[in-house]
Amino acid sequence: MGKKINVSSLLNAAMNDDMSPAETVKNLKAQRNEGTSPDINPGSSRSNSNFDEISNASISTHRNITATKEHPKIIGLEHLLAEENFSDRKEQFIFRLSQQCFDDYEELTRTVNYKLHKKLSRNDIMRKVLEHYHTNELEDLLRLLHNI
Repeated sequence: MGKKINVSSLLNAAMNDDMSPAETVKNLKAQRNEGTSPDINPGSSRSNSNFDEISNASISTHRNITATKEHPKIIGLEHLLAEENFSDRKEQFIFRLSQQCFDDYEELTRTVNYKLHKKLSRNDIMRKVLEHYHTNELEDLLRLLHNI
């Protein structure tokens, strides 16, 4: 940006020169916006929208490529968070966690909400993790324990 303009001194000078303050303010706004706002014509706005589309597509493509190649566990987490396979109604379950476990779930919730653009609460994630364990791991564990 160019050099800074002292508006009060310019207004005082305009008042002393018998210029209208409204005209002076318009001139000041025009000077200020002269270097910052480009002229908008149909060709440039179309190219800007194309640039926005390309940049948005490349960001989402980059996110998908890194998630599939480098982090298959993130894909599993997204599938787990998308599941709604509850066999019956929700029951109230009050329990205590260690501080470290609680902090880890808090961090997981913040990270999922920010990085994966989801809107989940800590309790939703904990419930889904417990339901996943119940449906996939618990039956095998109970079968093994009964065979002992």
